Amino acid sequence: NVGIFFLPKVWGFAAAATEFFGGIGLVLGFALRVWSFLLAFVMTIAFIMHYVKGDPFRVYSHSLALIIVFSALFFMASGPFSVDAYLGKSS
Repeated sequence: NVGIFFLPKVWGFAAAATEFFGGIGLVLGFALRVWSFLLAFVMTIAFIMHYVKGDPFRVYSHSLALIIVFSALFFMASGPFSVDAYLGKSS
C-alpha cells in the first residue's frame, strides 16, 4: 500500500524490533528522541496502510493517536530521571 514491495520480512522485523526496543528506550529515557522519531515513523506507515485500504476510523485511530504522542515526546525530550540525564547527555 505504501510502495514497499521488496524484503517484506526484513521491514517487518525492523518494525517489530523498533517497537520492542523503542518501548524499552522510552521507559528508561534512553535516546528518547531517536526512539520517538522511529516509532512515529512506524505508526505513520501503519496509519497510511489502514487509511489507503479504506478501513474505518476506529481501526486507524490508534496509530494516529500514537503518531501524536511520539511527536510530542520527540519535542519534549527526556526528563531529569532518565538514563540520558544520568549519563549527562542532552537529547
